[in-house]
Amino acid sequence: MHPSGIVHETENFYSFVSFSAGRRHDGVILFFILFILLEIPSKTSATDVPVSLFIDPTIQNADSIFNQAKEEVLQFAPNVTLQNVVYQSPQCGNTETDTKEIFTYFQNYHSQNHRITMGPVCSANFLRFANLSAEIQALQINILKGYPYEHPTMIDMVTRSPQNLGENLVTILKEFEWAQVGAVLCEECYSDDQLASETYFDAIGRVLETNNIAVRELLKVKRGDNSQNISQSIKVFESSARVLLLFLGNSLNDYSQFLTAMRLNNYTTDEYTPVIILSKSSLELSFPWQNDPSTADLFDKTFIVSSEY
Repeated sequence: MHPSGIVHETENFYSFVSFSAGRRHDGVILFFILFILLEIPSKTSATDVPVSLFIDPTIQNADSIFNQAKEEVLQFAPNVTLQNVVYQSPQCGNTETDTKEIFTYFQNYHSQNHRITMGPVCSANFLRFANLSAEIQALQINILKGYPYEHPTMIDMVTRSPQNLGENLVTILKEFEWAQVGAVLCEECYSDDQLASETYFDAIGRVLETNNIAVRELLKVKRGDNSQNISQSIKVFESSARVLLLFLGNSLNDYSQFLTAMRLNNYTTDEYTPVIILSKSSLELSFPWQNDPSTADLFDKTFIVSSEY
């Protein structure tokens, strides 16, 4: 995953970095990523690519989005025919529904020679799809949620997967030649986010380590810690790091107490660089200073990393 956005100054006080994996319509990833898979030996020869596609029928315009994707594939490779089977997944959450989804995947593989699948829709089938794909050596395009481990037959197309997020952070850090960082994590600040977990953040750390980015200090804080308490805790960075990666929630408002604590310690943004990481995508990112202009100074020269589809 490479950044499609650039670092730029906005409203003269913070830097915003946006990463994108395609276009998003009504909360759906546009499936034109299919053309990435087309390793075609010759553009003059006709090729049939059978694909099992699992979609959520409750998502508005899901069928039309996929049809648009197919049109874009044909523009890229006019001799390719996408022989796809679209499976409308019923409402998730019960054993019968979840079983039907995995059964259809297996059936398409055997009866129609489908070697590529995009799915699942139901969270309960996530590991089932992954393990079955590995067992039968089929290719799974994961569009449901990030998977914190390496998987031999999965292409993770989720922008906020720990691997993608980690690589995006590496891109930024290397661009500014920041090889040593500190990290601040509030795990319970993500209690409403099923994807965020200790395993998720550990996976991001492994990506940084693999790319020779040293996390010199990891500070864990609690939800509801006030700026006074935080100001004492962050003194640990005075001898270890000047670039601070902040994982304190999916809303910019979650970071106000920490930035206030920096100010209480007279940590200026000329000396320290806070990097806010918003791992969860939002179609309309809410900026605190829009409602309260007095908060603008808190975010002065702060980097904000946001993933969007």
